[in-house]
Order: sequence, then C-alpha cells, then structure tokens
Amino acid sequence: MNKCVFFRNTLLALLFLAPAMTARADDVDIVGIELGMSVEEVEAAIKDYNPELKLDRTQFYMNYSDGVNKLRTEDYVRMVTTAPHRVDSFMVTFAALPDDPEVLAFERVHKMKNEPVDRAVYYQALVDKYGKPSLEAEDPRSKTMFIQWYLGEDKVNCKPARLQPGPRVGVDVSLTSSLVKEIRNPDGSMKLTDAKEIGDCAVVMEYRLVGNPVTKASGAVLDVAAAAKNELNVATWMEELSQKAREELAKSSKSAKPKL
Repeated sequence: MNKCVFFRNTLLALLFLAPAMTARADDVDIVGIELGMSVEEVEAAIKDYNPELKLDRTQFYMNYSDGVNKLRTEDYVRMVTTAPHRVDSFMVTFAALPDDPEVLAFERVHKMKNEPVDRAVYYQALVDKYGKPSLEAEDPRSKTMFIQWYLGEDKVNCKPARLQPGPRVGVDVSLTSSLVKEIRNPDGSMKLTDAKEIGDCAVVMEYRLVGNPVTKASGAVLDVAAAAKNELNVATWMEELSQKAREELAKSSKSAKPKL
C-alpha cells in the first residue's frame, strides 16, 4: 500500500483522548468478574453468567536451585479459562506466589455472529456502564474499534497504545511477558515520566468491537500496578528461596563426611 494512503487511512481512524473515566477502578466488572477476586469467586461469577461454560484451572510452579540441585515451589492456580464455546470464552489471570491468588487481569470474548449488535448501540451501552472512554481508535482495514479507559484517580496510563502504523491496542491478560520491563527502565525509573513509581500506573480496561454491526466483542481489564508489583515480589521471593537453599546445602555439606 502507498505510504500516503496508509497514513491517510490511519488519520481517518477515530482517535479521542479524554480525562479518566467516571467509574472507579474497584467498581469495574465484566459480567460480574472483578479485579481482586479469588479463584472460587471468579468461577462462581462465570457459572452464574453462563452455566454451560466448562471451567479449567491452569496450575503453575517455579523452579529455583541451591547451586547443585533443581528445586521447585508448590503448585498454584495461575489462570482460570473456559473450554471453547460457540458464544463466550474467558481468561482470568491470578497473582503468582508468594502473593495471594487474586485477579490481576481478565478477558471475555463474546461472539455474536448469529445476533450482531449495532456498533452505536454497543458503544452507548459501554458508556452507560463505564463512562466516557479515555481513548478511541478505529482500524478501517480490520473494521475493529478499540476503546480504552484508564482507571484510578490521579493515575497514569503506563501502557500507551501504539497507533502507528495502524492501531495496536491489545491488552495482554496472560501476563506471560515481563510487564516491569515494559513500563520501567533498567535503572528503576519509569518510562513515562508522569509516573514516578509503579504504584502510579492506572488500571487499563479495553474493548475491541469487530465489525458494524458488531459480530465479536472482547473486553479486557489489567491492573498494571498490581501485576508489576507481583512480578517484582516473585523475583524477590525466588532469590530468597535460592539463598536459603544454598545456605542449607552449605550446612549439610560441612557436616557430611565423604565415603572413602
């Protein structure tokens, strides 16, 4: 595609920046799922919304070493997901050990090919529930509208959307890559100077509306500050476990006599 045409199409995309929305971060839910929920609360909310959905818990563990032996933590629930379904799917990610297993991020994908909804109607329903968005962008090639809210009083969006070339606004709720590296420099300073520390980061909520009328809607919420803090807590804890294991190995090695 000609560059001029490409950028002209990008500029034709809806782009709207506004102050933080009226709803508070701790008041926001998608079909009953909220940040900070436990595993059991999330499963109950999904079942209450759609009893047909089959739930699956994904358990993780972490490896560490005493310098000689490979050790591992206990298992913990990292995700709750749903089996493939004709209409709905969910992914919910919880804090890793040593923190309590509370929701850090979640996404719901709603397929509506059989019952599409006019985009203006869907958009107004979002505004009625969550307030005026902080950002809107439309990719004319994929016919997708991206909408974001940045939640939290006096908080900063530490994950600015990439709009060139073309909107790339997706919120990753799997937390499989380092969020700390994304928002913070190696020296500990924040990449966005408006944020002085990780705790200044806003919660990000995003909706992606595909088509007009809408045939698929994806809603995602990410607590950037809580997820980044959990990542740092995990790193500190793993180092503490390794250090303790090395010390215990050293003690046992000093007292043990070799078999000659």
